[in-house]
Amino acid sequence: PTRTETPMKTPHQIALLTVLILGSFVPAILGQTRQPVDYVDPHIGSISYLLKSVPPTVQLPFGMLRMAPLTSPGISDSYLAEKIFGFPVDSIVLMPATGPVENAPEKIASLYDHDFETATPYSYSVTLEKTDTQVEFTVTERAAYFHIAYPKTSGRHMIMRVVNNGMLSADPAHSAVTGFEEIYGTRHYFYAESSRPFTVWGAWQGSSVSPGRSAETGTNIGVAVNFPDGETNPFEWRVGISYISVEQAHRNLDEQIPAWNFASVKNRARNVWNQALEKVAVVGGSEDEKTIFYTALARSLWGMADITEGGRSEEHTS
Repeated sequence: PTRTETPMKTPHQIALLTVLILGSFVPAILGQTRQPVDYVDPHIGSISYLLKSVPPTVQLPFGMLRMAPLTSPGISDSYLAEKIFGFPVDSIVLMPATGPVENAPEKIASLYDHDFETATPYSYSVTLEKTDTQVEFTVTERAAYFHIAYPKTSGRHMIMRVVNNGMLSADPAHSAVTGFEEIYGTRHYFYAESSRPFTVWGAWQGSSVSPGRSAETGTNIGVAVNFPDGETNPFEWRVGISYISVEQAHRNLDEQIPAWNFASVKNRARNVWNQALEKVAVVGGSEDEKTIFYTALARSLWGMADITEGGRSEEHTS
């Protein structure tokens, strides 16, 4: 596809790109040995002319939660997609935005540049060019953690959407948004909690918007919450999921991300991956061959999910 617009990189973006490039050489400069997880490249396979391409997935080995940015529909090669439409957490799609609230997905979407994107099996970060917003997320087995830096502007908000039949409800008193989506007859529940207080802008179903409304049911529904001007970064969200109930999703979140500490959760996810991958030691071979091997090994650990929760145990293969 051809970009309809190519915005020039800002000084902030140029500085960020310099840090990303130099950061990739730090282990070599310091004489450090790369760990197995450092060889995994989630972008391998994201362009595929014979098979279905795969997005840059963030998931723990056998984790119940699997995440990747939602990119331009209709483009079979995910790496070539030019826009991000949101960040799905199982049954709910989150998208930070600024300015006037929009509820149409094509108006919410943002261009993004792979120069300002970092994909690993344990975390993902990107700059949304439309609003100059930095988004990073990491995961546990049954919960996600978002770390968001908005630009210094007014009208900062979070849009949450459910595509299939479901329900969502914003609760400002507890800084939470809860609900479910029904997928192939199974309800996928979520409990999303904000690190900052918010007010409810409104909710919608399809193109029918209800200002001030905090809950909605049906298909193609959404809700927007606003943050007060003057708040400083970061803005964070923790999201628990469950196949049992909203209450179980809340318990899963409290058990797996009990505190607001993004670095701790991200480091734990990295360590979990290293412990899984270092069970197979590679001797010899080039750096490219190690990348191919450990990426393939990581993919084999993405294929099956352990959905044990609340005393129930099952395995799900996708």
